[in-house]
Amino acid sequence: PVLVMKILFLLCDMGVLWLLMIALQKHGMDRRHGWLYAAHPMPPLLLVGEGHLDPLLTLPLFAGLLAIHWGHARRGLFLVGLAATVKISAAVLLPFAMRRVPRKFWPLALVTFSLWLPFGDGFFAHWYTLGRFAGAETFNSLTQILFASILPASAASLAGIACFAVGYCCIWALDPHRLRAGLLVLGLFLLCSPVVHPWYFAMVLPFAVLYRNIPWLILTTTSTLLLFVSLRHAGTQHWQVPSWLLFLEFAPFLLAIGLCSWRRSPVAPAL
Repeated sequence: PVLVMKILFLLCDMGVLWLLMIALQKHGMDRRHGWLYAAHPMPPLLLVGEGHLDPLLTLPLFAGLLAIHWGHARRGLFLVGLAATVKISAAVLLPFAMRRVPRKFWPLALVTFSLWLPFGDGFFAHWYTLGRFAGAETFNSLTQILFASILPASAASLAGIACFAVGYCCIWALDPHRLRAGLLVLGLFLLCSPVVHPWYFAMVLPFAVLYRNIPWLILTTTSTLLLFVSLRHAGTQHWQVPSWLLFLEFAPFLLAIGLCSWRRSPVAPAL
């Protein structure tokens, strides 16, 4: 039943908040910053309210990276691998989770994929559907918006992939802390993806709160405005983001990036 699923997603979301409060206290930061997550509009409106399964992804992903950071490598790799079985996109973080972890523990990140075995061909059908979903349309993609005016649609998609590949290599070379890598890699992945529904930003939110990253806190908030698209679709069957809504979503984010880059103020030095 839908209500049971929403209760499950609510419990997962409360688990993320609980882990976030522990992390803030453990690293000597003010626990009141947890209100940035507790009072955020996305979980009640898009995750629990609309019943999207992203809390099932965010909880093990956030818990896994925290566990690795706190010295529990085996538990952490297992949890990150578990997150990837919920949504395969979480696998972009596996190389960073495995980095500097003894190789004998690496299989723990992959053993969770044995959960797919009872579904047989469903595993390959999932990959096939994912490829068609990503290649057939674009939705709320910042790279598509930026490149569409100067490149054909197919070239814009390739440009987004290229941006992700280059950015991923740069982040790998910079070798950020695993928790910061969670914010950087997942954020880059979402900005370069061809389809980005607003609830996808949920997996970035706890990292943005932990680092008090203003641009990403803004984007996770403004993306909630896309609830307007869902409401309009329910009445008109018209699924498209108006240009003015895209501007309200991304313009504050880009402005915040520019201001933060200009000020260059350090955030969360304890992490």
